[in-house]
Amino acid sequence: MALTSGERSAIWRKRQREDIAKHEEYKQKERDRYRKKKEKGVIKTVENMTER
Repeated sequence: MALTSGERSAIWRKRQREDIAKHEEYKQKERDRYRKKKEKGVIKTVENMTER
């Protein structure tokens, strides 16, 4: 029986967390991605959000 997308993701995340160096590298890449999106304006800062 094939794994669902969620199951594959869960296995990948588990393996990723087991190797500390790999996990830190992944977290750094995610931070960089977030920073680039923020600089581009894709992600708004709190000051730039509209009132609810």
